[in-house]
Amino acid sequence: MILYMTKKVQDHFNIKDIDAHDALDHESAWHVTYETYNRRKLFTFRHLDTNFTLLMQGLRPKDIAQLETIFKSGLKETLLFAGFLPDDVDAYLKTLNKMTFLKTNNRQVIADTTKKKHDLYLYFERLDLTKTHQTIINHRINNQRSRGTKTPFDCLQESLKQPHKAVRSYKAFELNITIDAETQKVWRRVIIPAQHTLDDVHKIMQKLFGWTDSHLHEFVNLENNCTYGITEWFVDYPELKDSRTVSIEDAFKGFPRWQYIYDLGDYWVHDIFILHAVNSPKPILPLCTGATGENIPEDVGGVGGYQDYLAAIHDKTHEDHAAYQDWLSTSHYTSFDMERVNAALASNLPLSFFYR
Repeated sequence: MILYMTKKVQDHFNIKDIDAHDALDHESAWHVTYETYNRRKLFTFRHLDTNFTLLMQGLRPKDIAQLETIFKSGLKETLLFAGFLPDDVDAYLKTLNKMTFLKTNNRQVIADTTKKKHDLYLYFERLDLTKTHQTIINHRINNQRSRGTKTPFDCLQESLKQPHKAVRSYKAFELNITIDAETQKVWRRVIIPAQHTLDDVHKIMQKLFGWTDSHLHEFVNLENNCTYGITEWFVDYPELKDSRTVSIEDAFKGFPRWQYIYDLGDYWVHDIFILHAVNSPKPILPLCTGATGENIPEDVGGVGGYQDYLAAIHDKTHEDHAAYQDWLSTSHYTSFDMERVNAALASNLPLSFFYR
C-alpha cells in the first residue's frame, strides 16, 4: 500500500527526500495530512478509491517506525466496530502490502483530503484524547454519503475482491427503561445500535419519554459508580467521563446495571435493564418496541409533585384541576405516541416535528 504524505506530515515524522509520484494507484493508495487542534495533532488518512477516512490523534515522530502497524490496527478496529466479520477483516488486511511512503502534488487529491478533514470538524466534540484511534468518529464520518447514495463503508465493502468480499453483521441492544413514580410505573422498551454513544442514548431517552432536553442529565454505571455526561457542563466535576466518547458496545459489555438521571432538580431516575443483544445482516435503526404509562410533564416537581399533579388532573372536582390544566397547556407537554416516537427515532428529527 502507498501512503502519500503532505509536506507537514513529512516534517513531523522527520522524513527526508521521498519521491513525488502523481501516477496515482487509487485502489492501494491513501493520503494523510494533519493539523493541530487544542494542542493535539490530528491525522486524517483518506483512501483515494473509496474516500474511506481514519482519524488518529497524538502520533509522535518516533511512531513512524510502527506507523504501518498503528494504521492497520486503527483500520481493523473501525471495520470491526462497523460490523464487518473478523475473518473478512483479517483477510482484507493481509491483502495490504508493506506501506510505502511517497508524496504527491496532485491538487485534486490534496483538495479531497482537505475537504474530508473539514468534514471531521463536525465530530470533534466526540474526540477522545486518551486514545490514538478515534473509532466513534471514524464510524460516523464513513457513514456519511459522499459519492451519490453510497457511504465510504459501502464503497470499501464493494471494492473488496473475492474471496474477501466482506459481510457485515449489525449489532444492537434491546433495553427496558423504567421510571418508578410511586403509584405509576412508566417504562419503554427500545432497540439501540451498538455503535451509538451514551450521548445518543440520552437523545433517544428524550424522545421515548417526551422530555424536552431542558435540563442537565447524567448516566451512572451502578457496577463501578462511574458517571458520564457532557463534561463542559460540569466544570467542577473532574471525575465525570464524557458520554460522547463511549459507545454502548463498550458501556453495556457484560450487561451492567445503568441509570439515566434527567433534571437534577426533579431528579427523574430511569433504570436501564439490558435485555439482550440483537444481531442482523441488515442495518438496525433505533426502535421503540413496547411502552406502558404516559409521559411525565417537565418541571412537575419530581415524584411528589407528579403525584399531586395526577390527583388533580384526573379529578375535575379537585381545587387545583383547572390550574394544572392551564399549566399543562403552556408546558409543551406531549402524550406518548409510539408511531410518532418511532418516526422521530428513524429520521433522527426532533420529536416536536411530528406533533405539528
